[in-house]
Amino acid sequence: MFAIVFIAVFAYVISKITKVDTKNSVIDAIIKETHKYSGIDETLYKTFIANMSLAKDYKNRVKLSQTYLQKALHRLNEIPLYMTPIDADILDDVAEISSRLGAEFEHILLEEANNQNIEFKPKYI
Repeated sequence: MFAIVFIAVFAYVISKITKVDTKNSVIDAIIKETHKYSGIDETLYKTFIANMSLAKDYKNRVKLSQTYLQKALHRLNEIPLYMTPIDADILDDVAEISSRLGAEFEHILLEEANNQNIEFKPKYI
């Protein structure tokens, strides 16, 4: 009997250790798509990365995380404007990536707000 309980607890612990947060990996994959535009304006790109990092770190504080997300996406959308001349294809691609990133991250924030039973008004969904 003790062996069965031990095996059950062991299996539970292993399942929790090996669980991968797929939502963060989706966000990270979208962020990696933006790297090809980092050379246009390195300062804006670093600001975008820093704000996204803060948004991910403060997911449990939904309003604060949403503020960092909005700042990050604003910086990301500004990057193509520093090209000379401005390339419409890059502008559209960055806008599409920004839109996807905002929607995916706000789904995470919406789930967190539901878990905390607080009101959340998404901007990108």
